[in-house]
Parts: sequence; C-alpha cells; structure tokens
Amino acid sequence: KALTRLQEWYGDIDEFVRKQLGYDTKEELYGALAAEQIDSVALAIDNISRGESIIIGDQTGIGKGRQAAALMRYAKRHGLIPVFFTEKPKLFSDMYGDGLDVGERFKPFLIGNKNESHIKDSENGIIQECMSPARQQKYSASFMKENPEKFDAVFCCYSQVNKEDNWQKNFFRTLFTKRKVMLVMDEAHNASGDESNTNKFFKELIGLNRSTGAV
Repeated sequence: KALTRLQEWYGDIDEFVRKQLGYDTKEELYGALAAEQIDSVALAIDNISRGESIIIGDQTGIGKGRQAAALMRYAKRHGLIPVFFTEKPKLFSDMYGDGLDVGERFKPFLIGNKNESHIKDSENGIIQECMSPARQQKYSASFMKENPEKFDAVFCCYSQVNKEDNWQKNFFRTLFTKRKVMLVMDEAHNASGDESNTNKFFKELIGLNRSTGAV
C-alpha cells in the first residue's frame, strides 16, 4: 500500500530514486541498489523529505548498510549533513565501503578512540586516520564554522555519548541545533531503554531539530 501511494505521488519509483540520488541513468542506479533496496530507499526519502523517520528492519543479507549509504548520499545532495552512529568503530570502514558501492566517497569527521576508529580498506590499510581525542575536541568547534578538512559527514559510536555530559554530546547538540542533518542509526537497539543515558540523549537530539530526518 505504501509503495502504491508513493507511485501515485511521484510516478515511476525507480526514476524517482534515480533523480533523488543523482544518478545519470537507471543502469547506474541498478548497479548500486537491488530492487528491494530501491523500494525501501524511496519510502525513506519520502519520509525524510517530510521531516519524518523510518526503520529499515530487513534481515541479515538484504543490505541495510548499502541502503543507509544511499540515504547518506541523498543527504549530501540535499543540503543535509549525514550523521552516522554505530556500535563498533570497525563498522566505520564498512559504511565507507558501502558508500563506495553506491558511488559515494564519504570524508567523515571521525569521533572515537584514535587507535580503533580509522577507516581501513579490505587489506587493513588506513584510508583515513582518526584524529587524537584532543584534536577531535578542538576540531569540533571548527566543524561548525570553517571545516578546514572539508568533512562531509560525521561517524561516531554510541559509546561516545553514553556517559554524562561531555564535549561529544555538546558537539552534537550544537550541530543538530544549527545545521540541517540526517541521523543514521546502525544497530539502533544500542540507543534503546527509557532509563539509559544514550536513549535520553537521542530523544533530545531529535527534538532539537524537527527538520532532521532519521534512519
């Protein structure tokens, strides 16, 4: 029913997604996403364009990471900063790879443990280094203003915001207040639990910016 309604609004769904993601041809789109991925990305884009959220609950093997990467590509092309949260820093590399699979090379501001949060290739070579904690904190202010490194996304682990107030939490509060962002929560159960600090923080973030889309 949702897809039928979407087709009534936008016409051909594949063409709608092609345009929204900035692919030149449908063949290019089909090289990035499978049919079921295109359908879910279309539904997500519609929701996000209206300031709403979506949960992608596909089972293992369908390719949720590639769908998330496609939506982060959408964010970049529509003036939103994609903010990616995940469970473990090694998953930064997975999302970077998913980005390449959909034709997008992310250059994210990495927030995490310097020794664990690099982006690496399949042979464990470092593609992008994570700054030291001191440099991360210092850079968080310039990200809001000059952004000299030209970062186009933010990657962070839930563990960075599960404590009492720290610079990481304050950075995201400022980011969500002053800029338009799209929140992408991988392994979102890490932010569940009404009494957890993490859950309370993400509820606060979403409330700060109602134009924020969330995946």
